[in-house]
Amino acid sequence: MGNLQEVSAPPSDGQSVRNVTRYDYYDNGWTKTSTDPWDIVNSFDYNDNGQQTKNTLTAAGGSTSRTILWEYFLSGNEKRRTEDGIPVGKDVVLVDNSDAHNTASQGTWTVGTATGNYGYDVATAPAGTGSAQYNWQLNIPRAGNYDVFVYYPQVTGAATDAKFTITYSGGASVTKTGEPRRERRGRRRPASDRRTG
Repeated sequence: MGNLQEVSAPPSDGQSVRNVTRYDYYDNGWTKTSTDPWDIVNSFDYNDNGQQTKNTLTAAGGSTSRTILWEYFLSGNEKRRTEDGIPVGKDVVLVDNSDAHNTASQGTWTVGTATGNYGYDVATAPAGTGSAQYNWQLNIPRAGNYDVFVYYPQVTGAATDAKFTITYSGGASVTKTGEPRRERRGRRRPASDRRTG
């Protein structure tokens, strides 16, 4: 079928790679999923008449989702629409090295690609004394407890003991890259226990 496979938008501020949204389809040609450049997935289900019955928007990494459901009368008119919304207290805050307004670096950092990098690129610093720093400045929507994760790709020669400091209203917590982690394409791991923002 002649379905649209992807939409390519101009690069974000300071980037050179275009923003690409990809589409997958059911065998009959109806849209199954769309995945934006930041792995936010929109998935669709339909009834036999082609009317949308379910639309689920899932955050990058699957940390939270929002689902809208539709029911129809036999005539085809909409009977009911329900929405589960984002669970209360489940704010998701995401910052990537390419977010120029929410990051700051100290030392020499090179932008490139790596196996499993998130977004379009990854910032790396050469081995050294640990003086090179990269800061992600989160805009926390409201006070509360947050699970903090860090995602980093597989980079040849990368430090195995790089420190991550999570600063929060109650102080700071330090963790290292060599501590236990969950695998996902690169490495997505809890950077701390729950912290109050």
